Amino acid sequence: MRQAVQLAEHALRLTPPDRPERNDRLLALAAYLLVAGERQRVDLLVPELDVLPPGPARGRAYLLLADRGAIRSNEEGERYLERRRSDPELRAYVLAEISVNEAVIRVERIREAEAGTLEALSAARLSGPDAERCALHALA
Repeated sequence: MRQAVQLAEHALRLTPPDRPERNDRLLALAAYLLVAGERQRVDLLVPELDVLPPGPARGRAYLLLADRGAIRSNEEGERYLERRRSDPELRAYVLAEISVNEAVIRVERIREAEAGTLEALSAARLSGPDAERCALHALA
């Protein structure tokens, strides 16, 4: 996996900032870093959140950061949800992540977390088994 990280680093470094494939390479590097166990380095996405175009790329960055634990508040997730109501898969993942953060990590707002998870499950059923599995895990 270390080789995948190194190759992704080189690909990103050699990609000019104005090239459309830069975002995909940035997100690929972050994903490889997570798999390689280099969770701290996924923070490289934090300064890029506002630069990434709204939509799937920014949603994927949010999910990678959420998996890393770098998103420090649910407000960012809620702002993202407001802009991306039409994407049920990402909506399911983000709602599930917010709910887990509230109920499991913070042990606050349990009823709201459950309601959010049920909404995540509803959105996940429109998008596929992986999103549904994530929502069911959050609900449990």
